[in-house]
Amino acid sequence: MQIRNNITLIGNVGKQPETVNTSTGKPMLRFSLATNEYWKDQDGNRQTRTEWHNIVAFGKQAELMKSMIGKGELLAVSGTLRYNKWVDKNDHKRVTAQIHVDGFELLTPKSQKEPVAA
Repeated sequence: MQIRNNITLIGNVGKQPETVNTSTGKPMLRFSLATNEYWKDQDGNRQTRTEWHNIVAFGKQAELMKSMIGKGELLAVSGTLRYNKWVDKNDHKRVTAQIHVDGFELLTPKSQKEPVAA
């Protein structure tokens, strides 16, 4: 049996995706994705929990996503969960989680889609 690190999220793009170059000159796109969980509490009131996820894409995938997605759009992403670990300037250990994109699907209906600013 193959053990695999795979995650799929469906949510809304936070701010406009940002493109930077890696130290090797490869394009990297990064943005946040908000997912929501809904339930009713013991009094019957609807509750919401929003989780923010750090999403990154590289190379041609980054360029394609940059041309297609914008802030607020509904997006499905699949990829692998990666952790970045480092020690900050105050000597505290830090960890962040990122989703490295393998694939994506734009779910915003065309009637609601606004042009993506270049």
